[in-house]
Amino acid sequence: MKFCLSWIPVMKMPHYTKSTLRIALFGLLCSTTAHAEWFVDEDTGCKVWGEHPQPIVKVHWSGDCVDGKASGEGLMEVFIDGFPFSRYEGEYKEGKAEGHGVLVTPDDARYEGEFSDNNMHGHGVIISPDGKRLEGTFVNGVPDGVFSLTTPEGKKVEIEFEQGRRVR
Repeated sequence: MKFCLSWIPVMKMPHYTKSTLRIALFGLLCSTTAHAEWFVDEDTGCKVWGEHPQPIVKVHWSGDCVDGKASGEGLMEVFIDGFPFSRYEGEYKEGKAEGHGVLVTPDDARYEGEFSDNNMHGHGVIISPDGKRLEGTFVNGVPDGVFSLTTPEGKKVEIEFEQGRRVR
């Protein structure tokens, strides 16, 4: 299971992480799928890589455009039928998120951390709108290893994932 703009079955996630990992539904535009293509910012002509391009999905890139693709620091916003859906502020390389970035969903859930090839990859923190924090390492878009789940009250629980599946 990858975390990206997709129609991901969140029901497979553990009950206490569904809300914190809801970012999966609103997240960055995934890069390794059979349905992925270039989204084109209609204002600038700059391209970003993504999943499920449809007429109702639009992107806006505020940053440099090198060889027609989003590059460097910038802000990428996704709109669904004209309404703000998600935004990513951070580094892009050749049209894909690469390096440090912050991804924010419509309900203000956020992922702050590292990206590679348009996937959450490396150390990152997901913060839910109610203040829960899930912190750990993502590998190619999925949680992998020991994560720390912290409640708004400060209670901490360790959770372990292997390739996106909870094992403890």
